[in-house]
Amino acid sequence: MAVLTIFLGCATRLKGPASTEPIKLLGSFEQRDTTDKFDRKIHYYLQGSGGPTVVWIPGSGCSSLFRRDNNGAIRGGYQNLLQSIVRNQGIVLTIEKPGVELYDSPARPGSAQDCSKDFLEEHTLERWGEAIRSAIEAAARLHLIDLSKGLMLVGHSEGGIVSAYLSNILPETTHIAFLAGGGPTQLYDFLIFSQRKNGRNTAREEDEIWSAWDSISKDPTSISRSAWGHPFKRWASFMSTSPIEELKKSKAKILAVHGTQDQSSPIESFDILRSELTTAGAKVTFVTLEGADHGFNLFGEQAPKGMQRVFQRAWDWFRANQYDPL
Repeated sequence: MAVLTIFLGCATRLKGPASTEPIKLLGSFEQRDTTDKFDRKIHYYLQGSGGPTVVWIPGSGCSSLFRRDNNGAIRGGYQNLLQSIVRNQGIVLTIEKPGVELYDSPARPGSAQDCSKDFLEEHTLERWGEAIRSAIEAAARLHLIDLSKGLMLVGHSEGGIVSAYLSNILPETTHIAFLAGGGPTQLYDFLIFSQRKNGRNTAREEDEIWSAWDSISKDPTSISRSAWGHPFKRWASFMSTSPIEELKKSKAKILAVHGTQDQSSPIESFDILRSELTTAGAKVTFVTLEGADHGFNLFGEQAPKGMQRVFQRAWDWFRANQYDPL
């Protein structure tokens, strides 16, 4: 999946409980650290005071959540945009991917081609999910967040897949904003894009897709061999399940949003997701955005306008459904 990285200015400071651990400020966000069950140091960032918790889970690649601009100022990504909508009504929390260093800014965001060996080893669905889970639980232990007030996972693209998976290992999850995350595994997405490109003359390209998957399945822990911009290890992990499977099991309320002009995750995947979850009786609000791309921008719009609209819609949906029984 492609990733969208937009860096924005920062706003006010977080006001939270005192802690003996050192606190580093990144614009309006405070950095905290914890150690997960794999004995990894996990960096997480949060902003806000009181109210429900909103966790931002970004798409693929190894870009840091923050960067320094040419003048040395700290710029934040989509978590800053989300915070500008949540404001003082809740807390926004986000987690740096293991293997990513603060301010990392690869030349090819969204792929793993410029990522460190540590990142390639660490970035699997299970290990990334554990990092997020441990950060949320650490923040709760420090009373920086109160999970009894609600927990919404907001995941875009690859982050959508992670949010679906995470909701089943983090039972405190009450809501999921599943944004452009597909439905079946991404193998289906590759086949759909092949058909769009070649019409009925897809046999050769489809054979190449199946051949690539066969290679991945025979060497599922390799980080030296890659396909579609990511190592075999990543694909084997993320394709061990699907958003459909995970969301069917989830007890959270779900908002699923997809654009009809998405060129990274085809609308056909969303249609399958909708049909499967609807017939399974899942609690889902489906939103199809006509003409919207992978970042939910309409033709001629500049990012992050589309994402801003969707974040606002997700927050409004959460607030309207916050106290409904699960």
